[in-house]
Amino acid sequence: MGFMIVLPDFNQIFKRIPNGRLLPTGLFKLLLGKQHLKSGRVILLGVKPDFRSRSIFQLFAHEVFRRGKAFGAIGAEASWILEDNVRMTRPMEAMGAQAYRRWRVFDKASTK
Repeated sequence: MGFMIVLPDFNQIFKRIPNGRLLPTGLFKLLLGKQHLKSGRVILLGVKPDFRSRSIFQLFAHEVFRRGKAFGAIGAEASWILEDNVRMTRPMEAMGAQAYRRWRVFDKASTK
């Protein structure tokens, strides 16, 4: 049917490592900061075409919300969703999600 993978948002820790290097001290910041992460990031999400009209996404979103609440999460980010993908954007807006960026795909016309 489908899958959804949500991971802790390690970008919050990577922001605190200004030079981007894990050695010598960045690794400690990463390991010690892991327990303080309270937000998630949707890394992968996919539903087979035959099941896309059967509210599978809403089921995934509900389950992620339930598990995140039990974990003590305060939010999550689902990035790289095209603005014309209404099957994704409408349910997320109904749950109270707010768009803070717009992703668009542009295509250059061929000159041949």
